[in-house]
Amino acid sequence: MLRRPLLTHVSTGFAEVIACLVIIGSACGGTQPPIPAPRTVPITLPSKGWSANYTAIASAISTITASDLRAHVEELASDAYEGRGTLTPGGDKAANYLAEQFKAYGLSPIPGQTSFKVPYTLSQFSYSPTENVIEVVRGNTRTSLELGKDFSPFVFSNSGQLKETAVVFAGYGISAPDLGWDDYSELNVKGKLVLVLRHWPNEKNKESKFADTRHGLFTTKARVAQQHGAVGMLLVTDPRHHQATEDDFSDTGFIRLPLTDEEKKQSAEEQATRAKQASTSKFYAAHISQATAELLIATRRRNKKRNKNNGPDLAAIQAGLDSGTLTVKNIRLRSKASIQISAARTSAPVHPDNVIAYIKGSDPTLSQELVVIGGHYDHLGVAPTGSGDRIYNGADDNASGTSGVLELAQAFASLAVPPRRSLVFVGFSGEEKGLLGSMALLKEKQLKEEQIAFMLNLDMIGRNPNKPVEIVGDAYATTIKDAIDAANKDVGLKLDFKGTDYSGNSDHHSFFRRDIPMMFFFTGTHKDYHQLSDHSDKLAFDRMEKIVRVSYGVLNRIANADHAPSFIHRVPWLGVRIEVLKTTISGPTIEAATIVEVEDNSRAMKAGVKAGDVIVSIGGKPLTQARTIGKRFRELKPGVQVELTLERGGHQSLSISVVRAKKGFIGIYPRELTDEERTRSGLAAGQGLGIRGFPRDSAAEKAGMEEDDFIIELAGHTVGMGNLGASLARIGAGEKVLVKIIRKGRRMSLSIVLGERK
Repeated sequence: MLRRPLLTHVSTGFAEVIACLVIIGSACGGTQPPIPAPRTVPITLPSKGWSANYTAIASAISTITASDLRAHVEELASDAYEGRGTLTPGGDKAANYLAEQFKAYGLSPIPGQTSFKVPYTLSQFSYSPTENVIEVVRGNTRTSLELGKDFSPFVFSNSGQLKETAVVFAGYGISAPDLGWDDYSELNVKGKLVLVLRHWPNEKNKESKFADTRHGLFTTKARVAQQHGAVGMLLVTDPRHHQATEDDFSDTGFIRLPLTDEEKKQSAEEQATRAKQASTSKFYAAHISQATAELLIATRRRNKKRNKNNGPDLAAIQAGLDSGTLTVKNIRLRSKASIQISAARTSAPVHPDNVIAYIKGSDPTLSQELVVIGGHYDHLGVAPTGSGDRIYNGADDNASGTSGVLELAQAFASLAVPPRRSLVFVGFSGEEKGLLGSMALLKEKQLKEEQIAFMLNLDMIGRNPNKPVEIVGDAYATTIKDAIDAANKDVGLKLDFKGTDYSGNSDHHSFFRRDIPMMFFFTGTHKDYHQLSDHSDKLAFDRMEKIVRVSYGVLNRIANADHAPSFIHRVPWLGVRIEVLKTTISGPTIEAATIVEVEDNSRAMKAGVKAGDVIVSIGGKPLTQARTIGKRFRELKPGVQVELTLERGGHQSLSISVVRAKKGFIGIYPRELTDEERTRSGLAAGQGLGIRGFPRDSAAEKAGMEEDDFIIELAGHTVGMGNLGASLARIGAGEKVLVKIIRKGRRMSLSIVLGERK
């Protein structure tokens, strides 16, 4: 699973693509274990909602077993696959494994392809070692740093040079007086470089006020440093909770999808704007190794507790900051640094593989529609340095979901008569690099998005067996929740439907962005997430079997239904829910963007919009394709008035004027309430959120809210951690609303004017 928000620089992993691909069973790649044969075990079938061929379905489901899931996971998460990094021999080996399984089950490549492995194109960018140089100056000693070993530039850094600039230690680089922390309060960093720690104070404390803020982001630390007059930032991974081996400087570059002509134009405009801004205030930024940071602090003098390097090491300094026994003013450096940074340049394109298999549907018409089942097979590869275990095996992330995709492929392939719609099984690469494989699948039209009826994503389905399985996407597609409930009736999984609490940190998001109905099974993160310790012996395979069997039931229903799910478009600022439905407008029956729900007291209701109205024009431009309604709304700029033309009852035409709201800003650092707090306060599951603190210029604090208050209602709508963002988007900046809170057990109401997020 992709980590969000991204807290790593864009220098992501590349290994040299070897000429000899690893072929299963060949002298080049070694041998593979035998492909698991179908297993049959007794099962109980649901009583309703399935096709009449109960015997065939029972046989298909029986092939989904915990033992087969374990076999796939143990293979893919073994050291032989070297962490399955994209564009590495281990990643190629994993792709070959998936292809061999699909072939053995009797599936076919997708139409138009002769191989299960379907390459896509990425642009690779790299930094020149002669044009990107850092030199540490300590008195008469000069130490040149090696690009790819000691440092890597941040992609947001300007290009240019700094000559022997003083370095100032600025702690975590956080300026948040409202949270009781300001590293810059007693520092003069104007015209200097700042050395800052990654993350935030007492990172492992779950109650930390910084945990859910943007203060840990690289870009935030850089912006704050520049606001205080610094000309550059050297960031080091903090050693108190993180080993030096977590830093990977070995691949000095990054990969991304090639830009379209439109994207190139937009990128050129953005670069011109940045260049204009940089002409007056350039800022240089790089991620440096812990060893380099130790060089920079070795000459500090202002501390009585000195070691052989004339001062405490970086870990001791961090511990002092976290405990409050040390402040940044105690750390006086006598180091300088020279920096030369040049922008990354494109090199030859590279071509990782998605692995795609196909089962043609049995219905002559519906077989043109595709039901996609996917999971990413890539992971983080091998740590560049260190001793002992250096392989990120990625058993849960995402050998678990990949094994589920394979088991579903085997189950459906065992049917003598396949479902009515065609099935496409995909192992995505590049997910850990930014959902690259799934985005390329659609951008390069490996599958035509207009044919995709539904997408199911399996990512990290192997852990936390005592917690409910999270279901993402149920509020964004019709019939999905009913299909899941029916499929789960006799399996009995505990499910947590996330509703509008949407998380886009895996491959389903590529489909969601294109308004394709989708859903995502997820069992949650854990302490082994993205760690070397994510091993197969920690997975709950019996529960995985249940998840995959429920997935089969959902897919069976959708693939055989008369009508595929419809994407639900939610427009919070307008206060409407829109579906593309068959309707008649002054003539033949067509697909139309139909408003199916209007929220009370919303902009739509105040403008006279009613459920059943059909949107035919936005901003004077006809809506010629109803399925583009989501894209058209997303193109509207906040704060700009727009005309909507509606058809009512198939004959009445009317126009309304609305202004897209700027997203409201309440100004709190929220936290999830515990079950005990909700029970004590009489709140339902998911209702309410706590306040841990307030950022600067907080609307909530101005309204009289206090730390430890519980917010339970905003503008007449129940709120929790899952829907706060949507609620703020619905209300908009500058609006005065009523907020209901609980303070020390007492319920009360306050009036608040929402701010605007900067």
